[in-house]
Amino acid sequence: MPKYTPEQIYTAARTLLPMLDKATRKQVETLLEQAKSGQDTHLQMLDLITREEANRIALRALLAGEERSESTLAGGYSGLGGEISSTPGQIFVCPFEGCDHRYISAEAGERPPDCPRHKLPLVPAEEAEG
Repeated sequence: MPKYTPEQIYTAARTLLPMLDKATRKQVETLLEQAKSGQDTHLQMLDLITREEANRIALRALLAGEERSESTLAGGYSGLGGEISSTPGQIFVCPFEGCDHRYISAEAGERPPDCPRHKLPLVPAEEAEG
């Protein structure tokens, strides 16, 4: 059973559409149309999108970002302490392959903003390299 709801998966897939290659985008659009008519296509969509590592990383970041924002709405709790921990001068990067957006934290514990181009939560550079 997926960790995320079908609606979360569909929302993330719509966000990723412009970043997908033409063939994958067409297949995802078809699955989204089928979902509108009531068919459960979220598992097929996950399988399709996550075949490429860059897409998998971007999807994971989108879903994690949505999970964080939902937990914040539920009583102001923003997740476990240390979930995103930074030190002054720590470098964060966009997880989307080929994106060169970087952010350098100014103070300890600072949460980096999302990538302005891909709307994905930034990850520590050392995680992106590994």
